[in-house]
Parts: sequence; structure tokens; C-alpha cells
Amino acid sequence: MPGLSAGFGRIASLLIAILSAAMLLFAPVDSATAQESPSNDQCETEYRQAQESYLAAEFDPAIRLLQTCLDEAQTTLSDTTLVKMYRLLAFSYLGEGDEAGARRAVNDLLTTAPDYRPDPTQDRPDFVQLVQNAREERRQVARDRDNGRNWVKWVAGGVGVVVLGVLAAVLSGGGGDGDDD
Repeated sequence: MPGLSAGFGRIASLLIAILSAAMLLFAPVDSATAQESPSNDQCETEYRQAQESYLAAEFDPAIRLLQTCLDEAQTTLSDTTLVKMYRLLAFSYLGEGDEAGARRAVNDLLTTAPDYRPDPTQDRPDFVQLVQNAREERRQVARDRDNGRNWVKWVAGGVGVVVLGVLAAVLSGGGGDGDDD
């Protein structure tokens, strides 16, 4: 049987070689991925540039810088960084007069940090109002969703009452076994 085990050894070696080649071909290349998406440092630099643009009332460049970084590096940024970027993005949209864009940025901000509270002493009043409105809309959606589930509670309660009634009748001997004499 030495020939048989040698054949299995060659097949195993061939399979290992094929699997290794496949892993090399299909595995993501970290250095290429890192070069394609901006790093946190690069986003921090773009945030500062966007902040300068916003303060200079150059809203469109600020929006482009922030949106590019958010689109490309959102999954790698910390929640704190995302919050400050969405906040500045909302400010920039408001500066440009684009309330719909500001609303989207506020919704993204609240998705990232549901407990976010604007600072009325430091934030734009229209931004504070947008956050309050978005938070109220979210509460209303949650209430509507919960109210939509109330029928389930009623049905489950009704079924429970019927089951308990039948069980009580059976246990109390009111099952009607035909001995009514």
C-alpha cells in the first residue's frame, strides 16, 4: 500500500496548493484598501478644512469635504468623529439654505448617537430646532410602531382567556361527560 498513501499525499499537497492560491487571489489587499479610503487622520484634516470653509461662508466646499470623508471612511471613524462631522455637515447645509440636506445630516447624527443633545449656547438655533424635530419624529414613529403591535397583545390576551376558561371548565368537572341523571 505504499503507492496508495503516496498518491493521497500528492493529492493533499495539490489541494493545499490550490487553496493557498485561491486565498491569495481572493483575499483583500490591506495596503490597497488603506490607500483607497481616507484614514482617520486624513478625515480629521478634511474636517478642519471644512470647518474653515464653513466659517468663511464657503458652504459648498465644506459639504464636499465632509461628504467625501463620510462616504469613504464612515465605517472606520469613531462615533465621536461621525457626530462632529454630521453636525458640521448640517450647519453647512443650513448655511447653504438646504434644509432637506441638513435634515438628512441630523438624522444620520441621531442614528449614530441617539442620545445626542445640541448645545443651544453654541449651536445654531435652526440646528437645535432640527434636532428637536427629528427626535420628535423618531418618537412618533416608535409610538406608531408600538401601536401597530397592540392588536397582537389583544389577540394573545384573548387566546389566553379562552384557554384559561376551557382549562377551568375541564378541571372543575364541567366537561359534560354525559352523566346528567
